[in-house]
Amino acid sequence: MQQQIEEIKKFLNIDPEAEADEETAEDTSVSIKITTVNGSKGLSANYVFLIGMNNGDFPKDSQNPTDNEICQFIVGLTRTRKKCYFISNFRFGLAFEKSKSAFIDWIKSERIAKIAVNADFFRN
Repeated sequence: MQQQIEEIKKFLNIDPEAEADEETAEDTSVSIKITTVNGSKGLSANYVFLIGMNNGDFPKDSQNPTDNEICQFIVGLTRTRKKCYFISNFRFGLAFEKSKSAFIDWIKSERIAKIAVNADFFRN
């Protein structure tokens, strides 16, 4: 059997030494996939970023989220293996005083690390 494998490698012009180097080399490539929540079904990733997490955007009505919005939130949240980031913004264009999504309040506060990204954040 081993002889057949060696013959196949020789036929395919596979260098056994190069193959050994590939096995020990660490994969340092980064893959980024941008998709909608519905498009993420069946996918998973170490780190997931859910953007647009503002009341009025997602969900449209913070007091009465639709079943579809709840399902989308759960699908987005469960795509992650290590860490999920919720991205909300205080201001977008001419829209001031935006508030974070009501969905963020559904997560236990001790599981959330809040980071305010403003001009001071970039100065440090």
